Amino acid sequence: ITPKAEEWLTELSEEVKSTLKTLVVSCMTKPDPDRFPSQVLCLSERINFTRFCEEAITTDGLPQYRLALETQHAAYSKQLLELNGNKMEKHGVLHLKLKDLLLDTIYHLGIVKKLMKTDVKQTDDWNW
Repeated sequence: ITPKAEEWLTELSEEVKSTLKTLVVSCMTKPDPDRFPSQVLCLSERINFTRFCEEAITTDGLPQYRLALETQHAAYSKQLLELNGNKMEKHGVLHLKLKDLLLDTIYHLGIVKKLMKTDVKQTDDWNW
């Protein structure tokens, strides 16, 4: 590889990182499955989950956070059912994104249930 090609690849890599950072930050404030790629949606959900879960742990709010996640689960399930009634060709990518978000929500619910079962009260607890 010539030095020019290496420079170009380095610049490309930096631009990709910058774009991903901008997308994730934007998605964290206003997630929209129609607007963002699945990886960005899932990463921003994971970051938000960690932030909200740590807050719930320190404020004894895990039961309320569990309810919020269950509401989110129901909303994603409802959206998926509505899409299943429509033509998949039109909403195929959106359907896949919602499935990813639903699976992540199920995973997050499992974590919160385990934290509640083991009575986690601090973010430095081994179970967290």
